[in-house]
Amino acid sequence: MFRSCSRRNLFQMAGAAAASMLGSRITFPQQPKPDAATQNAMRGFIITHPDPFPALETRATVSLVRGENRRKMIYEALLAIDDQIKPKLKNKT
Repeated sequence: MFRSCSRRNLFQMAGAAAASMLGSRITFPQQPKPDAATQNAMRGFIITHPDPFPALETRATVSLVRGENRRKMIYEALLAIDDQIKPKLKNKT
């Protein structure tokens, strides 16, 4: 008979089935390692940002909650950090 399952379980089962069917038949070709001259030539093509990444002034505020009901978990997570969020929201308006 049909057994109900979540979307996440469905994708996990499909991935496991595909992996078991493929088994060890997949092989990836090995790329030859470039020589020193090629590596030096490739270094000129790396583009970096001119400004350094700014340091964090404070750590991000997070709240972790476990449960089954998504709406209830979101509510509880926001309630846990409510005293830190409300002053910042008042400044945004």
